[in-house]
Amino acid sequence: MPDAVPPRGQVVVFKYPQDRQTDYVKRAHRAAGRSRVQLRAGRLYINDQLVPREPVTDQRYRKPVRKPHQALSRDSARRRSYLIAEDSDDGQSDNTEVFAVPDGTIFVLGDNRDHSADSRMSTGVGYVPWRCCATSRCSCTGRLT
Repeated sequence: MPDAVPPRGQVVVFKYPQDRQTDYVKRAHRAAGRSRVQLRAGRLYINDQLVPREPVTDQRYRKPVRKPHQALSRDSARRRSYLIAEDSDDGQSDNTEVFAVPDGTIFVLGDNRDHSADSRMSTGVGYVPWRCCATSRCSCTGRLT
């Protein structure tokens, strides 16, 4: 079991809370202590601070239906860069409520933002107890809300 909260931007693996069998791979988005997470116009805010994002022009990504993503961006979290895919910044999950992330949990987002079941969906993934996240297989004991 991990000793510390996964740093923001780290990839974590956990069991999907609804069936406790399916491995989910997402990226942790939580600052130290209690955090407030929100997406506004597709942009990630943590504690009202915009997480920097820049367009990437040297990558090409295609969805299975052969329609290219409109944007592939590099999202920077604490000196880490990683690629995210976005169809648009005005989709169903691109403008969210403010999520008050409880202690002991992390807020996770998929890198394919417009096609990801993640913490934005309270009836599915929700907040994930950070103690059941790892960079290898682990067993999630449940979802804390």
